[in-house]
Amino acid sequence: MKHHFKRVIGLDIAPNMLALAKRYIGKAGNIQLLLIENDIFPVAGSSVDYVYSVIVFQHIYYREVIQRYLRETRRVLKTGGLVRIQTNKGKPGTSEYHGHFYKSLEDFAAEFMNTGLKVIDARQKLWEGSYLWVTATKTS
Repeated sequence: MKHHFKRVIGLDIAPNMLALAKRYIGKAGNIQLLLIENDIFPVAGSSVDYVYSVIVFQHIYYREVIQRYLRETRRVLKTGGLVRIQTNKGKPGTSEYHGHFYKSLEDFAAEFMNTGLKVIDARQKLWEGSYLWVTATKTS
């Protein structure tokens, strides 16, 4: 991301993961790493062009937290900004998975629409299991 964007913000709920990221990125001057506390993104409203998340939402146990993160995503996005998020399709509560899983692509896409984001692409891809990808935009 540092090669494609003027400014990159990395967020995490775990200080140890931010420390690992800091070691990984080295001296990249255009990357800022911030801690999420109380499910609030420490980012100004309407200040972000693009939000990207892979292999994160599938580890969130509670649907309510996913919904709060999507509301926060909408809050920080500029009008016209894009969000692209991946999670897994599965049966909630089964032992083979952890986290909250969606039964269908339509169920996951509905979460975006329920927060006021406009879904512009939704796909299920078989890669390392059954991944759901939704791309949405903030229209106002």
